[in-house]
Amino acid sequence: MNYDLFGIRTSLRGPQPPNSDLAPRQEVDVVHPTDECTKCDAYKQHVLHPEPDFGFVEDLDLGQAEDAFLEGVLQGQRTQREEDEAQLARYREKLDSMQHKLDESQALQTQYQDEAEGLKAELAGVQDRLFALQLAYEELSSDRVRLHRVAESPPPIRDVPHDVASPDTESVSPSSSSVSWPGDEELFEEDEEFGIMQQLHLMDEWDREDAEWAERIRREAIEEESEEEDEDATSLFLGAISIESDLGIPSPASSVLDLSIPEPQDERLTISELGALIAAAEDPPKREAALLRLYPLVREAERTPKEERSLEQAFLLTSWKAPTASIFHITVSSPRPSTSALPPSSPITRKKHLPQIFVDASAYGVGLIFDNFWLAWTFTPDHPLIPLGPDDKIIMSWAELIAVELGVLTLLAAGYQNVKITLRSDNEGVVMALKKRAWTPRFGLNDILQRVLRLCDEGEIDLRPLWVWTKKNPADAPSRGMYPDPWLMFKHRPDIPKHLAGFLQEVEPSTLTV
Repeated sequence: MNYDLFGIRTSLRGPQPPNSDLAPRQEVDVVHPTDECTKCDAYKQHVLHPEPDFGFVEDLDLGQAEDAFLEGVLQGQRTQREEDEAQLARYREKLDSMQHKLDESQALQTQYQDEAEGLKAELAGVQDRLFALQLAYEELSSDRVRLHRVAESPPPIRDVPHDVASPDTESVSPSSSSVSWPGDEELFEEDEEFGIMQQLHLMDEWDREDAEWAERIRREAIEEESEEEDEDATSLFLGAISIESDLGIPSPASSVLDLSIPEPQDERLTISELGALIAAAEDPPKREAALLRLYPLVREAERTPKEERSLEQAFLLTSWKAPTASIFHITVSSPRPSTSALPPSSPITRKKHLPQIFVDASAYGVGLIFDNFWLAWTFTPDHPLIPLGPDDKIIMSWAELIAVELGVLTLLAAGYQNVKITLRSDNEGVVMALKKRAWTPRFGLNDILQRVLRLCDEGEIDLRPLWVWTKKNPADAPSRGMYPDPWLMFKHRPDIPKHLAGFLQEVEPSTLTV
């Protein structure tokens, strides 16, 4: 017999029996008796199967084969479903395992990020501490050199003009006198290796000693050049002379002004008494008497080596030198000459003393402190020219460099030319860029830097950038909108250039309240 897998071939032919009634049906191509078949229209279920040996045909019913076929299909579907479910179960198990590992990785990443932020904060604190110790070391080295020179020779008197009123009487005008102390010399270049060893030594001292020594080290980290201390002390000395004149104290009979170092006083005041005395110096009725008592104490503390200073002396120098409350600029009898009294067009000749200018910036604005006088500017909120970072906050490197540019413009407006200027910034990137004279072009930083350098070249300003601890930067307060007294504003305010006018506004004294 000739069969297919699930059905019978459409054309089945065998030997013809002698009976002539068997005839082929061409339309269905199935051989069957024409007079006996009643299922010609359903030939798929009925087929004539001729048997050549027996000479007869039989009917075959395909219903059983069709059921077997359908059952096979269903069984195949069930088998495929079971295999698919088993495979999906394995995939789900792997997915759950990978999701669990992902959650663990994210948790570890968060933990590592927190640890990294903590280490960054700790590193920043260590860097600030090292910088503070380095500054303390620089001041200590400068004081040792100065004291060595003082021990070798008495302090010289240079350029002290005086007017002789009569053969028996001389008078000295504080406003026309210029006194240079032994400390008015440029600082020596630091020895980096020795500086590092000194820092480590001081750190060991800090760890071993008690809180009293740590507090003393913190006070010594205040960034004040020794030249500026001498100039301020000289101004107070001249003011004290004016006080003596107003109080009727006779002037010296000699034509030479005695500027020798004051002898240590027998009087010893406590910290609370010193605080009360400093407060009295700011009270007009008590100011003169307080200044006369404070001056010898201040000079004694300044001439005492830092490692030998008492806590009272450290407190006196720290409180006395506060930039926002300095009484060196309080008018006693005759005010001290300052840069605010100079016309903008009058150039200042080269000095050995290095004036310092402090600059700082924040998201609020820019602050500047020069010789205890201040200026400030504010940023225009949401201005398109102000670059922002991914966190939508102002790029601080850009803002700090704008502060440097405003600082140089202020110096030029005050008439400073052909001088060395020490500029203090708490942004290490800005300080390094000014030293290297190049920076990244991102956010226009290099363009701003080149503008600053061109301004310095045009004004013959030798800009000496130095880092200052953020907590000790006096320009931090005005940059954040916390302004000192309006009468301490620097008189020479520069005009805002066109490229800065769009996003920068100057703080006007008329908008401030006393």
